[in-house]
Amino acid sequence: MSGGGAGRRRRVRLWAALLGLVAAVLVGTGAPASGQGDWDCLGGPETRIGYLFEAEGSGSAPYDIVQVDYTTGAATVVGGTPVPVDGVGFNTYDGFHYAVTGGNTIVRIDSSGNTTTVGSAAGSVYTSGDFDTSGHLWLMGNILPGAWAEIDLVPGSPTYGQTLATGTVTYPGNQYRALGDWTWMTGPAGTGLYGVADMVGQRLPTILFFNTVTRAFTVVGEVSGMPVGIGGVDTRGSFTDGTFLYVYTFTSGAVYRIDYGTRVATQLPQSPGAIMFGDGAQCAAAHSGSGTAPTVICPATTLAPGASVTCEATYVVTAADAQAGEVTNTAKATADNPSGTEVSSAPASAIFTTHAPPTSSLSLRKSVTPTSVTLGDQVTYTYVATNTGETSLSGLSVADTAFSGTGTPPDVSCPATTLAPGASVTCTATYTVTEADARAGQITNTAKATAQDPSGADVASGPASAVVITKETPPAASLGLKKSVSPEKAGAGDEVTSDPASAVLVTKGTRPPADSLKLKKTAEVTDTNHNGRNDPGDIVTWTLTVTNTGSGTLHDIEVADPVAGPVTCPSTPLQPGASMICAAPPYTLREEDAKRGHLTNTAVARGVDDSGEVITSRKARVTIPVQRGHGPKPPPYGGY
Repeated sequence: MSGGGAGRRRRVRLWAALLGLVAAVLVGTGAPASGQGDWDCLGGPETRIGYLFEAEGSGSAPYDIVQVDYTTGAATVVGGTPVPVDGVGFNTYDGFHYAVTGGNTIVRIDSSGNTTTVGSAAGSVYTSGDFDTSGHLWLMGNILPGAWAEIDLVPGSPTYGQTLATGTVTYPGNQYRALGDWTWMTGPAGTGLYGVADMVGQRLPTILFFNTVTRAFTVVGEVSGMPVGIGGVDTRGSFTDGTFLYVYTFTSGAVYRIDYGTRVATQLPQSPGAIMFGDGAQCAAAHSGSGTAPTVICPATTLAPGASVTCEATYVVTAADAQAGEVTNTAKATADNPSGTEVSSAPASAIFTTHAPPTSSLSLRKSVTPTSVTLGDQVTYTYVATNTGETSLSGLSVADTAFSGTGTPPDVSCPATTLAPGASVTCTATYTVTEADARAGQITNTAKATAQDPSGADVASGPASAVVITKETPPAASLGLKKSVSPEKAGAGDEVTSDPASAVLVTKGTRPPADSLKLKKTAEVTDTNHNGRNDPGDIVTWTLTVTNTGSGTLHDIEVADPVAGPVTCPSTPLQPGASMICAAPPYTLREEDAKRGHLTNTAVARGVDDSGEVITSRKARVTIPVQRGHGPKPPPYGGY
């Protein structure tokens, strides 16, 4: 920039995000470029703007670029391209969208829609595209099996605009067509590229995940709330707001918001238009940190030609940043020239790797022997405390938090109070049964372990319980003897013989109840096609309830269900008399179920008692009729 007029002050505005109290140095040159129409996405932390790009054959140049409202689905035209584009993605390294035109020509798109050819992608005709966090554009072809390509678009790279790698990947399942688009985001399968594909037959659309490390697809699962059947979805554009995946359906023109947690799609109220747009992308914000965006301080705001100024800012890493694995930032400088016209630099980006801090955690398991007692008996409680975290723990203590006994509560003694990660210590305590305890029928005892991590913060285990069965003292044992002689009358010299006499001592005791589990299974069928009957395509939701019907605490509860698939149970111990709900993935009724006339599902629950023995429930079974003909919708199906 040249020198300015009298009294004029130039201003420099800078956005930056820096990792954990480390100052980042951003240097501006004397004559910054005009920005060349880069997309200004610096709206604040985690801001993302979703765009759709008009498809070939839907009209004539300019081909519209629209911004989509994440809440309403309303589309606002913000520009247009001279040629139809596909495989669009936003590059945070320079602030431009990039796309494919003519099948494999790579173009850069500025904020006015102008395109500049920067290279070409080797191989197929590409239709899906998005950027990873390294400035690489990932493309996928439009036919099965899928041809993919990785393009380097890092500004200043010696391989900028060139193809780094290509390959072919087999689609899992029975897809009707290749993905129309994919989006880089973090989801249930990890961080990578997500998209939605049509399935053959009357099946729900399927969410697919492409891992850019293994270069393979993974099926995330079916998604409800969208059209089913061949060509029902036809997703041609997708983008994200950082949490949800949004997909545009070419046939209907609707935009759906997909929740990965429930795998349910919600249609946005307004439609950008059917048979209009061929691809989507999101303009990502500069700062991905979850904390307060940093404030940049520049020691000078006026620059002579060739001069530089170093501006600094700091940022404190949050726990969410550490869990995310990285913090990304993009900075841009702007200033006024002597005529008052604003000029700006091209965006400058950096990515900082973060690591989650070590965690501290503690577990406690409790058992008691014997498990059946009477007045005056002594029981021994055993407490096993384990350091399940990543830091050392000190000051360990174990205390009973709830005790139903009427005598002096047990005093827990631990041979060690410091635990390294993964280490355990066994603590003990004794208690003598009182007459009131014997009459009560049982003694319950719940304990908790506490310790301190290296910072001095308290670390506590979850509660651990044990139950002792008590009985009153039985009456004293007694013997009876009856004896007779024959003959009853005798004279001198006669022989007298007595009958044998015997006594029997009968004893009674109470056998402690065995540890046991009960599993109950129910099913609820969702009539997805609203035809009033159970038939292929309907969704079955399972409910699995596991109950501890024994007297001891059970651990590591799991349910084996070959039909439903992997079942997830809470990791907490299951106390006597308590129940827990385990989650199973939903099941889609199939043609073979209809041919058979029913779907029968059998499951079994298992747990481990305090002695390490595996406790197994009886099998729980539920049968669902699957109909082909018309008929009333049956009620929910209970299992046993």
